[in-house]
Amino acid sequence: MPLEATSSGLVSEWDVYLPVLPTAQSDAIILGEILDAGAFLSNDKTGAYSEFTVNVSEVFKNNGSLNDGRLTVQRQGAKVELPSGRIFDVEVIGQRMPQVGHRYILFLTYNKETKDYFILTGYEIAGEKEKVSPLDTIQKFAVYENVDAKTFLSDLESAIRHPPAPPIKKEGQQ
Repeated sequence: MPLEATSSGLVSEWDVYLPVLPTAQSDAIILGEILDAGAFLSNDKTGAYSEFTVNVSEVFKNNGSLNDGRLTVQRQGAKVELPSGRIFDVEVIGQRMPQVGHRYILFLTYNKETKDYFILTGYEIAGEKEKVSPLDTIQKFAVYENVDAKTFLSDLESAIRHPPAPPIKKEGQQ
């Protein structure tokens, strides 16, 4: 008998004011390989999140909280099997999860209270020719689809040195 599943797609405007290279919005930017992944229910049991262990090979930006080669990062959304066997599946529309064994440049925010890092967005670097592909499915990130990693890294370093100005919010927007 198939397991029952509860699925929900969270519609959010997480990407509206996020540039393609969100260097100013990121507390840390890293290159690393995903070593492990886990799915968890939120403390109040109404949501789910994923945790990833990253072997950090390069740090492009550091808010001062990174302190070793391994880092745990989180992202909203997960597929969790409950003790009853039921599957609780939560995803944020437009966001995908990094995959174990793959390398990514991750743009991270840091919560000082909980001391947790959260993935804003990221780009996978893969293949013998080291091509880039966006982690997330929002169209604006596709500008870097299949771009050479050297070109991407050059653009990233430039964006870190000269972050783009934040977008101007129209009256009534939060």
